[in-house]
Amino acid sequence: PEKQRRKACSKKSDAVRGWSLSDFWEMTSWPRDSSGTGTVRFGLPVREDPVEEEFMLLESPYRPQQQKAVADEEEEYDEVGKFDMKPPKTSSSSKNTAVQNNPYVLNVLGVEGMESEIVDTEMDCIMFMSAKFCKTCRSINPIYTRMARLNQENENSNISFIKAEASGAMGKELGRHLSVRAVPSFVFFRKGKRFGIPLSVSKLPSKKIDKALELLASGSDWDDSILDEDDQPSSS
Repeated sequence: PEKQRRKACSKKSDAVRGWSLSDFWEMTSWPRDSSGTGTVRFGLPVREDPVEEEFMLLESPYRPQQQKAVADEEEEYDEVGKFDMKPPKTSSSSKNTAVQNNPYVLNVLGVEGMESEIVDTEMDCIMFMSAKFCKTCRSINPIYTRMARLNQENENSNISFIKAEASGAMGKELGRHLSVRAVPSFVFFRKGKRFGIPLSVSKLPSKKIDKALELLASGSDWDDSILDEDDQPSSS
């Protein structure tokens, strides 16, 4: 028996060492395309929106007091829509198909939604570029809503607060269109045209954001010295 086994496993034999029916079935029945460029990868369907490889994440360091403040904000300004029973903002354009769930912040979807809501209407606004997979985006979202609420209560302000999703096919296209390479980021518009450059900020309030909003509201030109501002919470 030992002699026959050695002969079967010799180089001259057609037998395959370690052969198994399951391995043979997998090799012959499953597609072996590992590129992921098609709709099938190793016999399994490929997600249309694979993970967030195109954007860097700006994660702020963990601080218990700051996290408690964020939790308090989230309790008062819940993202899903209970804002003192106020109805959510409504889109004036049929081209913007984003779901509206916030009375102070208007959601836009993709390049077409941005053009119909901001460019065509020559809007002055700040746009929060967020992503579903970004924990920092979720943590600062209630504070952004609070900023939008205070802005809306200011009768002298004509600046709108916008939010856009940066993930998914339409979100990534919008990010490339606006040269946004990290989330969270904030993009400014004056009369429908991009004002300055996107600011990547990991916490709110922010001196950079406050300075950019001041320039936008006053009609002043963009000042690159904003980038030198210490990215620490402002006093507001």
